[in-house]
Amino acid sequence: MRKLTTVGLVLIMLILVCVAIPMNASAASITKITPDKGKAGRTTIIHGVELEGNTVHVRFGQSEMVMGELLNFKTIKVTVPEKNPTDPEEVPVFVWIDKRPVPGIIWFEYIGAK
Repeated sequence: MRKLTTVGLVLIMLILVCVAIPMNASAASITKITPDKGKAGRTTIIHGVELEGNTVHVRFGQSEMVMGELLNFKTIKVTVPEKNPTDPEEVPVFVWIDKRPVPGIIWFEYIGAK
């Protein structure tokens, strides 16, 4: 009986550790961009959660990567780069903070781009 109780306690501890680790892990993600359409050179704000770090890089479709500015734990300010000629008008936006990709799917539509 004592052995069964010990095994039960160990299992409970393992379950608690497995549940607690993801809750404490950073859950950074991007959720939207405003405005979500415009021309190159326009300033946009990328919204998200748990955004923290030192360097922010953003890529619009296949364009050149640009630097962003982390304003707080929920927003990044970035200037829209020139559209890559091979991209369609609407492109996915990718974010990296401290060289780590930030999950989330957001889209930006170039207006008046060639």
